[in-house]
Amino acid sequence: MDDGWIMRSAVAVTEDDIDQFKQTVLAKLTLAVGKDASTATDRDWFVATTLSLRDRVIHRWLEADRITHARGRKRVYYLSLEFLIGRLLNDVAGNLQLDDSVRRALGDLGVDFERVRFAEPDAALGNGGLGRLAACFLESMASLGIPAYGYGIRYDHGLFRQIIQDGWQLEFPEEWLSFANPWEFERPEVTYDINYGGWVETVAARRGHTRFVWHPDETIEAVAYDTPIVGWRGKHVNPLRLWSARAVDPLRLDVFNRGDHVEALSDRARAEALSRSSTRATRPPRGASCGCARSISLSPPRCRTSCSAIATLTARCTRCPTTRRSSSTTPIPASPSRS
Repeated sequence: MDDGWIMRSAVAVTEDDIDQFKQTVLAKLTLAVGKDASTATDRDWFVATTLSLRDRVIHRWLEADRITHARGRKRVYYLSLEFLIGRLLNDVAGNLQLDDSVRRALGDLGVDFERVRFAEPDAALGNGGLGRLAACFLESMASLGIPAYGYGIRYDHGLFRQIIQDGWQLEFPEEWLSFANPWEFERPEVTYDINYGGWVETVAARRGHTRFVWHPDETIEAVAYDTPIVGWRGKHVNPLRLWSARAVDPLRLDVFNRGDHVEALSDRARAEALSRSSTRATRPPRGASCGCARSISLSPPRCRTSCSAIATLTARCTRCPTTRRSSSTTPIPASPSRS
């Protein structure tokens, strides 16, 4: 194997390159973050540096997409419940072979690159090796110039923060999206309705045929967010498309006007619970025999897992009293009325 895949080759960095990147970071800090260099925090510098690098990624990303369409190339669609992509700042700077320029530019501004890169929160998009493997595959495909899409769920609290106290592990949610993610692009035009539950109506069709019509009990919206994944030397960029769950009606004004402000937001809370956290991040209470304790319940008495935003309804355990209603393997009675 060529050493270039293992070691970063030396790239000549000129003073003009450093000065140009430095000016870009200062412009982003002022115009995008709204801060002055004298009052900027480590996170402010992280956002400004990220946006400066992202600008250099976008044209490569769009160009790769145009070439793929023009040549009619096939795409790989990688579906995974987890994508542990980690902190991207150091990775993207290295793949673009700009790590030396970034360090020296920030150093000239009196900013420590190590503090800036650790100001980036770790993307809480899973819990284990499955997610890390998926992230490595996605970056490897970009390095090899293979057109690909990663598809997953945009968990708010997937990977938990760990604290050891008195010899015991304490788990706290990782709030990596609390102050937005500067790497990603929201795609409000890419929205799909996801239906749950309901009932099936039998309708007589022509020539004695029978048609079945599904009337869902509940609908949420899946909204896409794209994050560019940069390959080695930045020659190819593939998107990681993550989905967030949103309520179709985020605020029920009829209920709100009656004074029940909490219930007015209940549909929104139930829908967004689908992408709040990874199923593996939660555990059933001690002594619990039913795996439904691990699932996120949108509307009792149904059991749903957080991955249901892009999957089907599943029952967690055969002993669960709601298995009959929620299992995708159980036939839904064909009846014109709700059961």
